[in-house]
Amino acid sequence: MEKVKQLVKEMLRKGMVEGVMAPVRGPGDDDIFPSFITNENEADRIVLDSYYPFSLAKLVAKQGDKGAKVGVVVRTCDARALIELAKREQVDLNQAYIIGVECEEGKFPFAWCRRCEYLIPSMADAAFYLDGTVSANTEKGKELVSLLNATVVERKETPKEARERALKRQEEDFAELARLSPEERLRYWLSYFDRCIKCYGCRNSCPICFCKDCYLQPHKLIVASGGNPPDKLFHLIRLMHVGDSCVNCGRCEATCPMGIPISRLYHMLYRELSSAFHYEPGLDISSLPPLGMITDEEMKELGVELA
Repeated sequence: MEKVKQLVKEMLRKGMVEGVMAPVRGPGDDDIFPSFITNENEADRIVLDSYYPFSLAKLVAKQGDKGAKVGVVVRTCDARALIELAKREQVDLNQAYIIGVECEEGKFPFAWCRRCEYLIPSMADAAFYLDGTVSANTEKGKELVSLLNATVVERKETPKEARERALKRQEEDFAELARLSPEERLRYWLSYFDRCIKCYGCRNSCPICFCKDCYLQPHKLIVASGGNPPDKLFHLIRLMHVGDSCVNCGRCEATCPMGIPISRLYHMLYRELSSAFHYEPGLDISSLPPLGMITDEEMKELGVELA
């Protein structure tokens, strides 16, 4: 993936961007942290491991100057998160160059990675593949690829075999819960929620959680001043807010100090919503999240009883 580093250097050299957000190597071999690269010499520190423990999409959304053009080197889940944030007007994709890097199947350390159906960053402006080729998926992608001496191919999609393996893993992960009655399933999750210490790690690490005025903060009406949000409400309210746009990045579960399998809950709900509304988050900027757009009539058609 030396071509990615070469591209970042060219972008900075030509002044196309103010900087490029990317994962970089720290002092130790196992240290990876996010960096906003502004000097082309720093591009050599970029690492392209299949997993990094932070959301670059969230960091791009939080950067101060919304008018500055930036590049971002990401895996598929962060590329999808950027698209979802753009739908919520938290990121201006006209000001961002999304440089996607293919994930290598078989090198996934976590369950949520093994469940992922999107190894190929086809939603990125430019996608870099493990075989050394690159595709330009947008007009901005063509601009990026023109800076490289690289073999350019047509946009790729995740191979059918890899998607089938991911779907099989989903079935395996969700099988036990699928067999439970709604009441038993609720008790299952409430037993996990009882572990919650309200550290807000899942909320703070989630790329889709962006509200500056969060209703799960103690000063809000549902929580007394100086208190903590109730165990059950905390997770269920968050689920209602972002469940339809979960990109299965696993940041929530990776952050949780109490071992709550939060990503499994979110991924299960996302699959149910995807089936009902034919919605796949993070693939198409023009396709809007269903929970914020659905009408009462459509809810009734799906068999939902409205009070």
